[in-house]
Parts: sequence; C-alpha cells; structure tokens
Amino acid sequence: MQNRKLIGKRWWFVKGRENLKDWEKQALDNLLKKYPELEAFYYYKEQLRSFYKAKTREEAAVLMSRIILNMECSDDAAINQWGRTLKRWRMYILNFFISKTTNAFTEGAHTKIKMIKRQSYGFRNVQVYIRKMMLAFIPIALLGGLIWHTVC
Repeated sequence: MQNRKLIGKRWWFVKGRENLKDWEKQALDNLLKKYPELEAFYYYKEQLRSFYKAKTREEAAVLMSRIILNMECSDDAAINQWGRTLKRWRMYILNFFISKTTNAFTEGAHTKIKMIKRQSYGFRNVQVYIRKMMLAFIPIALLGGLIWHTVC
C-alpha cells in the first residue's frame, strides 16, 4: 500500500529539479530521506541532465567520464550496471554534441505503433494494418479539413 502512494509522486523524480515548485522540492527531499536508496539514482539522473547542457563535445566527454567513473565506484549493483551501459554507449551519446539530434522521434514512433497494434487486437488484413499506421502519423492539422468536410 505504501508503494501505491508513491505512484503520483513519480513526476517529482522525472522533472528537472529547477522545474519543481518549492513545496515539490521539499516533498521530494523528504521522500529521498525516507528512501535513501533512491537518492543516488536521483543524483545521477540530475548529473546526466547537466551533462546535456555542456557547450562542447570535449566538455561533455569529460563530464561523462566523471559520471561513469563515479557510477562504477558505487556500492549499488544497479548503478554499476547503469554506468557500464553508459560506458558501452558513450560514443553514441557523445555524438549528440555533433548534430544535436537524438532518436527520440524514432522511439516515439515505435511506441505509437506498438500501442496501436495492442489496441487493435491483431489484424486479419495487412492492408488495414498499413492504413491504420499511416493514419496514425498524419498530422492533425491535415485531418482538420477532411473531418470538417465529412461532417458537414
């Protein structure tokens, strides 16, 4: 039951600390004191957020090396694993500072496709599946005239 009460407070952990209201910061600090195992994860999450604010790739590389080294020295096995994952993906993560692009759109599209597939309970016809996916990615602005035309 106690874990269920934390579900609504998840956003305090996800949002950047600078975007929290004063009372949310205080409540988050109280939760971190109550659950100290979360404190290290929150700390590294904030460190990674500050890493993306680096001005150059070289500065980011130094920051990332420092973060990975600290994670690998942690007593927590999950944080060690997180550090090893960052180390494996280091080069690709640092490429962000060359082009300032991420794969966020691709990940979002993949999530959207999986959601539509789950909601449809399978397809009997491949053409229906293709049409449904294409319709999901048409911008709403383009559909405005089409919807208005069919309603009136």
